[in-house]
Amino acid sequence: MRLAALSKITITMSLSTLLIFSYSLVPIQAHIFTSNESASFISLVDQIKSALVAINENNSSNIDAIKEQTGYAKALLNDSMVEEIHEKNQRLATELPRALDSLQNMSEEELNSNITNLLDLLSETINARVEKDRLENTTVQALAVAGDVDKIFSEYSSAYNKSVTGMDMSMSMNMSMTPDNESSMEVPKDIQAYDRALAFADITIDRFNTELTGKSENISSAQGALSGLEQLRNAMHNKEPPSNLLGIVHGQIHPNLQTAYGLELA
Repeated sequence: MRLAALSKITITMSLSTLLIFSYSLVPIQAHIFTSNESASFISLVDQIKSALVAINENNSSNIDAIKEQTGYAKALLNDSMVEEIHEKNQRLATELPRALDSLQNMSEEELNSNITNLLDLLSETINARVEKDRLENTTVQALAVAGDVDKIFSEYSSAYNKSVTGMDMSMSMNMSMTPDNESSMEVPKDIQAYDRALAFADITIDRFNTELTGKSENISSAQGALSGLEQLRNAMHNKEPPSNLLGIVHGQIHPNLQTAYGLELA
């Protein structure tokens, strides 16, 4: 696979060497999972979908927003990825970039219809690019979900123009038992990134429900992972500070995914 950056992706963030604190004030380590090509490709497609869903749900009449979101998607659907798709399906490799390019020149009604078509093409791309046995492998799907979660957190943090530092985490720990009214009043500075993060969360929850629900012997951990995903989405809807989401990501979602679906730490 020529997506060298993807094939060696380690699902992590810049926080990997730092202690992260959960809402219960128990120090935990960031979870660094080894990934594989299939999970990385699936997560990349989910990421592209997040920009398209954000247009459909929030910006179908906003020309500037459409340009930004399609530009974001096109940056991900780059020549390297198209070449990867071409190896498996020439039609999809041709239709996807063409359909994405055409979005900026459509009426609102045409736009919504064509985005739906693009989302279907992207789903078809996953089926064409990833072998069936890998698609049906719960560890691969759980790794894709874990990758999605890290990207969601990164996108949400970007919306606030913030990166979480050790001081932010310490402050988050101290504030975790009481609401921070001042922080909760803060609003996203990049609304397009915020919209992508919310859309990405919905896509990830849908992937979990479709591919992972009912497929783990550890029912409690599987339910804990899904509950964490829903809490993450709710926290973003409530516009909580990015530092408040750390306990959900690394204290609930990742450890439960690891236990329920046998993810290995790097």
